[in-house]
Amino acid sequence: MAEVYDVAAWRHYRTAEILQDAGQGDDASYHFGITGETALKSALRVSGCEAAWIAAGTKLKNTPMRGHFHQLGDLVQSTALEIGAFASGRLAQPIAAYVLNPAFQTRFQGWHIDIRYADPDHTPVAAAKLDGFQRDAEDLLLALVI
Repeated sequence: MAEVYDVAAWRHYRTAEILQDAGQGDDASYHFGITGETALKSALRVSGCEAAWIAAGTKLKNTPMRGHFHQLGDLVQSTALEIGAFASGRLAQPIAAYVLNPAFQTRFQGWHIDIRYADPDHTPVAAAKLDGFQRDAEDLLLALVI
């Protein structure tokens, strides 16, 4: 599959805003999380990390390229040295500042892919969490995609 992560990030962000304005906080939360996820994956692709993992024979499922935000913190942490070594170009500094920063572990706290299924363990999403998801999505979108 030829994912176009930067386009997906913007599309999910716009969808989240529409859903949030319509009072659909759970669905907006889901899309804000996917915004952050695709923004990260876009940056890792554009900066050369994905290509370096492929060239090294690394299974992408063991990298952030195949994770969702409830597991991305651990995947970033386990590949941080590689990300730091592989990331180059205009996104190397934003990746260091936003992704390799220990505060990345706190991004999208409480977000889970199962929000999309209305899983009672993850929904309803409280307004404060929704606001946090939106801030995290905006931060990563603006830092890693633009």
